[in-house]
Amino acid sequence: MRRITFLPGVVKTFDAVPNTDFRGNLATRLPHGTALNTLKVEAAAALTARVVAFNARGPSAPSATMTATPSMQLPSPPTLVHATSIGRAGIEVAVSPPVEDGGAKVDAVRVEMSATPGFETSSAHSIRVVHEVQAVTVDFRNSVITRSGSFTLSWGARTSPAIDWNADAADVQEAVSALVPATSAGVSTHSGALPSTQVEVEREALRHGYEWRVTFLHREGNFSPLIPDPSLLAGDNPTLLVAEVIAGVADVFQIGRAHV
Repeated sequence: MRRITFLPGVVKTFDAVPNTDFRGNLATRLPHGTALNTLKVEAAAALTARVVAFNARGPSAPSATMTATPSMQLPSPPTLVHATSIGRAGIEVAVSPPVEDGGAKVDAVRVEMSATPGFETSSAHSIRVVHEVQAVTVDFRNSVITRSGSFTLSWGARTSPAIDWNADAADVQEAVSALVPATSAGVSTHSGALPSTQVEVEREALRHGYEWRVTFLHREGNFSPLIPDPSLLAGDNPTLLVAEVIAGVADVFQIGRAHV
């Protein structure tokens, strides 16, 4: 029995071309000249399928139709929601995960606030699963004196090789990727995609130096900062700083407070 898998979110369809050979791998091979289309469906939508067979004379009549619903559904509502007064004019909302996640990790929550029970007017605050972003900055007081040298970055028990003071994004990406524990490689993100690299780096020129934005892709979470060592930089008052740009979030229901 041949099994053909349609991934959730997009169903690929085709317009059959008569008198063409459609024998072979049905999952990857279509008749020459076939027009591909896409049908976007909601994750919980029921899909109806039918199959047409081809030979040298052309297509058969369609088979009987069958209907199935993908297992991923909408999550159930959050549970154990409590509101507590804070100070003279504020409240704190506590929430626990839904009983049913719908078959996929719950990666966002939205807290809505209103002065009326019917929520005729309201404000909202969202918390999402996000990747950690840190900025590594090399700068000098001026560029008149020759700028040279290198620096290193450490994370956990690992230290990078020397990184040139003006390294391009690819070099910093390679250096920081080597600091990420190998056991974390290939971990699925909340989107289900497998990251092609441990980190992603973008470089921006400053007045007398550079900034590298490092996004940690191997998994979500709030990580400790990279530890900089500027001892091998040379020039007029060189500085090497690391700052958190976006605090990563791995679990929207983790213990902690989000200030609005």
